[in-house]
Amino acid sequence: MKTLLEIIENIKDNQQVGYEDLKYSVLVLDALLYFEKKVARDLAKAKRENKNAILIYNPEWQETESFNRNKRAFSVSPKLYVGENNDPNNPEYQKFRTMGKKICDKVIGELNENNKTNG
Repeated sequence: MKTLLEIIENIKDNQQVGYEDLKYSVLVLDALLYFEKKVARDLAKAKRENKNAILIYNPEWQETESFNRNKRAFSVSPKLYVGENNDPNNPEYQKFRTMGKKICDKVIGELNENNKTNG
């Protein structure tokens, strides 16, 4: 499999890219987006709560970690970056995903019921 960077470059060059390459690339980009959103929320919360002394809320450290995380992701095949534990083709992953979705659906349903009752 190609690296994420090679896949993106192939797409930009209007070359054909296989389904598997695209599938795992989307998963990697989704993970990277999640991390960036989490960092932004954590830094905003730390600023509101004035938690400047905690390492994980340090903007310079987060910037370096973001760079390194992206460097790692772009330099390997997307399937390798995703790993077996997060591979949609893994039955164990699907089992836990199904359980997680059921839990989320139940919680959302209960929240909706509470909103109807209290609203």
